Amino acid sequence: MSHTFSTPAPLELASLPVELLFKVLLSLRADGLARASRVCRAWQDLVVTAARERLLALRGPAAAGTTPHGPSLLCSLSAAEDLTRRIGRRADGNGKQPWRGQTWRDEWVKIRREELVLQGNELEDIVVETTETTLPRFRQEIEWLIQSGWEGCDAKAYTLLVYMGRGALGAALRVGSRRYAASTHALTGLLLSRAGQGELPPTCFCNLSGRWGLSEEDPAWGALSAAGAAPGASFIATTVSGGLVANDHTFADGRGLRIPIFCAHGVEYQLQDAAVVAFVSRPPSREGWHALVQTTPTGFSLPPLARVTLVSVSEAGEWAANGHRVCQRCYTVSVSYA
Repeated sequence: MSHTFSTPAPLELASLPVELLFKVLLSLRADGLARASRVCRAWQDLVVTAARERLLALRGPAAAGTTPHGPSLLCSLSAAEDLTRRIGRRADGNGKQPWRGQTWRDEWVKIRREELVLQGNELEDIVVETTETTLPRFRQEIEWLIQSGWEGCDAKAYTLLVYMGRGALGAALRVGSRRYAASTHALTGLLLSRAGQGELPPTCFCNLSGRWGLSEEDPAWGALSAAGAAPGASFIATTVSGGLVANDHTFADGRGLRIPIFCAHGVEYQLQDAAVVAFVSRPPSREGWHALVQTTPTGFSLPPLARVTLVSVSEAGEWAANGHRVCQRCYTVSVSYA
């Protein structure tokens, strides 16, 4: 007796129950969700819900919000996936409830120790102060953030991590190490949650080399002064970076940029004999935020993994700040992050 068997029809995603289709979409990365959204209108709605759920899982509720005038949901998700790919999720030991896992305070001692080593200190001579001992030194900076709408705990976290540990965080991020994942996610989230607030920042300036220079803390900035660098060249910055507005302190004359240095009698603005980077902020688009975030009365910052694009190069004497022709080369850049 002969038997004939019919070949089953191939299973198509469109025929799946909505609940099962949604689970499939949840497993896709941002680029896959983008393709899925072009199938039909019904899938577009499911993609939006899936993308929101994935973004919430990766960034937590504080930094997962989107606005109509900011980067698209899928653009934000792609950026969150990039950070997660580099250093892992913000998760606790069993991978549940990402925003309730290890905190930046758990990483503080190691961050501060590595930061001091990067600054040239001998490891055996290092004594790391507790966060409680360190915080009073930055009372004014923290109070300004709180008065500007930051939560107290967020203001303290941002201030300590940026002023006392951003070099160590950037070093870990560049090699894809997860040793400071909680702190890096926290710092990124704090800046992202405030992107697009307030008026568009003025042009801000930072020294490319020298004390606290951009390229001293993040080698990627060396691309600006590399041979053959031309407008349109871009790179990814791995540390929190930013600049200061031009005023009588930062540009007292045309010799160059002065940066604030904490000393025994207060703050002293010291001249840096180095090329200057000018950050030009622009309105947001669906491709990302393009403006720095204000973090001090005269200072603005970018989160890690912002894309920096060279706009133009002005030679010494060809540009001005605070009414002075400046005798340093100036690299004007634009930025983008999501």
